Amino acid sequence: PVSSNMAKAFTLVFYIIPEDLDDLQIPNAFAIPKEKNEITLTDIEKFFPLEGKFQFRFQYMHGDALVWLDLNNRKVKVPQYDDKIVMKVTRKVKKADLTSELSEDEPKHFEYTEKHGHDPLLNL
Repeated sequence: PVSSNMAKAFTLVFYIIPEDLDDLQIPNAFAIPKEKNEITLTDIEKFFPLEGKFQFRFQYMHGDALVWLDLNNRKVKVPQYDDKIVMKVTRKVKKADLTSELSEDEPKHFEYTEKHGHDPLLNL
């Protein structure tokens, strides 16, 4: 058996992407090989499993108010709520910029494919 002090640090980070209709009651999660109290915004950006540019907001209790806290210092340790790291993630480039609603998608989709030589829907 492995003793607890020899076990590798491992933290699950929970997140939702509201524009993907994610539900905070059933969040997505990814792992960071670090102690929860040592995780920085740089770690979040490094290990976040989706490709693209994102804004990360962290669930945080400020006095009596539960808020989504934006961080601009990548070296600061990320806040926790209820002993977990919980994030609301927003794409800086929205899916809608590549495609629109299904009913309007086909003409733009085919124009994009012809112009750029690849299918943007395969990269989502």
